Amino acid sequence: MYEQYSSGLLTPKQRLLETDPGLQRELLLQSQQLRTIAADYQQSSQLFNDKVEAAESVGSLVRKSLDFATTGDLTPEFNADSLAEREAANCFGYTIVASECLDKIGVEHLVAYANQHAFVLIPDRKTDRLFMLDTPTKELYCEVTSAIGGKDPLSQLEIGELRAINSLYTNEVLKQLSPEINRERFIDSRPWLNFSSSDMRFQDNPRDNILQLISLPSIPGRKLLEMEYNAQIFRRQHHPEKAVDLMADLSGIYLDVDSRNDLAEADRLCRQLISTGMGEEAIKVATVVDESLVEGDKSKNVFFLPDSMRKVAKRTGNIELMEKAIELYQQLPPSKLRTGKLTKARRLLNVLQSRV
Repeated sequence: MYEQYSSGLLTPKQRLLETDPGLQRELLLQSQQLRTIAADYQQSSQLFNDKVEAAESVGSLVRKSLDFATTGDLTPEFNADSLAEREAANCFGYTIVASECLDKIGVEHLVAYANQHAFVLIPDRKTDRLFMLDTPTKELYCEVTSAIGGKDPLSQLEIGELRAINSLYTNEVLKQLSPEINRERFIDSRPWLNFSSSDMRFQDNPRDNILQLISLPSIPGRKLLEMEYNAQIFRRQHHPEKAVDLMADLSGIYLDVDSRNDLAEADRLCRQLISTGMGEEAIKVATVVDESLVEGDKSKNVFFLPDSMRKVAKRTGNIELMEKAIELYQQLPPSKLRTGKLTKARRLLNVLQSRV
């Protein structure tokens, strides 16, 4: 049976009681406020606007239940107990809690991911419209039908795809902002909205505002967020062996595969594993990532697996593994980068063979 992450979370959060001691707290998923939202939705026509109203109400309720917290080296493992104790989460936690609330009230939705950021998508089957619920950011409770390119996410999932792959045009999303909002300040405090460096963020490069969007059904989507988030937490806590155990189950669905992020988190984990003598585990992680790359990926992401093999082989003196890395390099399309990596791997192979 699926365990709900927000099962012990109380609403409102403790911090609000400091300004209003008369507030009564209750379990979020059993709260009168959530029951009221559910009743209003169930009694409605359940059209797109009704779904939007219910989603916005859920977002408001979750914001009253959680504080926003970035992830650091001291961030504890994400689970029901730590969430209830801290009453704080990053975008992954907010999305998980909002998703559980939406499931509770019967609003169909997807768990979405773009540029290391998680949020909820509300699709409407009758009109093909899409609504975005970026739970901690009420300014991004908005329709995004025109901001999503590619085949309808629901259609992709219904034909058996593990995940829906689309493009998210954030310039279109930002058109929904109120004129009173300082656009530059808003974007600068939410770097996930584009791929520009901080000093180039406001220069017009259309490609920087097109993000790879991955969407999943609610329950597996929540589980995937939890696993990937905890893998990062364990890596930060220098427990790479725990991170590997989680990553092993993410083959084909690992989220952070947009080439512009350089597979940075997976690379950090692999380097940590290699440096601690866990080369075999590093290759497992690299294989998970390789099997999760979007079909047709022609970026340097395709070198991640053979690069990892080469690094492990160099450290361990494993000739067979170096030969396997060379074989994988040879299978990739010709390029200057491939030529350079092949040359380096062959040179290292010669060194290893000379030591035998």
